[in-house]
This record gives sequence, structure tokens and C-alpha cells, in this order.
Amino acid sequence: MNLFPFRSIESTGSDELPLFIEFDWDFENDCNVIEDGELKKVSGNEALKIWAYKALRVQRYRYLSFSWQYGCENEDLIGKVMGANELEKVIEKYVEDALKSNPYILNVKDFEVEHIDDIPVVSFTMITVYGEVSVNV
Repeated sequence: MNLFPFRSIESTGSDELPLFIEFDWDFENDCNVIEDGELKKVSGNEALKIWAYKALRVQRYRYLSFSWQYGCENEDLIGKVMGANELEKVIEKYVEDALKSNPYILNVKDFEVEHIDDIPVVSFTMITVYGEVSVNV
């Protein structure tokens, strides 16, 4: 399965997944990290954390350059009227659906939704093939 329209994962002939690599991301400035004039790469859980951050910010089904398995449907909630508990459950489902499309992410747990200026900030733990990693989006 190709997760990215511009990259392919080479098959090694075994059931083992190759090392997951992603370009490093500066979350504060919302841009790639450049080191010595080149994009810095990270691997493992740090790469999956960046992948999750990006996947949750892309609206699913909107862009033809992305697979329909990539992205999140969180913009569908704009203008919907529902209680806080119901909203949190829907957000949790959307996040799980978006993240579990990646074969490196096995499960998502420990959801917490905090509302800052009417914007939901989601914290959760991803269980990956490399272990656990905490994410805030």
C-alpha cells in the first residue's frame, strides 16, 4: 500500500516493514527543518509523530494528490451542533480512522480533548511498531 503519492516503499520480500523515515518538522514554525542546506530526516516514532500531525491536518477526499485513505474528516464537524461528549467521541473516531490507515500505527489510546478558544486540542498515545509515542494536535 502506498501511503504517499510521491514516495513508494520498496518491498523487501519479507513481512517486516522497512524503517519509517520522514522529513523532520518544526512544529513551532510549521515548516521543515533544514540542516546544512538539506532537509533533515528522522525515523521511527519521531517520523510517525510527524506523519500523524500532517495526516490530521489534511482534509480527507479533498486533494487528488493524496490517497483516499490519507487525511482526516475533522472539517466535517464545522457548524455541527452537538454536545461536548458527542463531539469528543466523533473526534476520537476521526483521529483513529486517519491514523490506523498507516500500517506502522497499531492502535491509538488515552484520548484527551481540551478546548482552547473553541478549538479542540487532541492529545493521545499512538502504539506503533516501534513502541508508544504521545502526540498533541
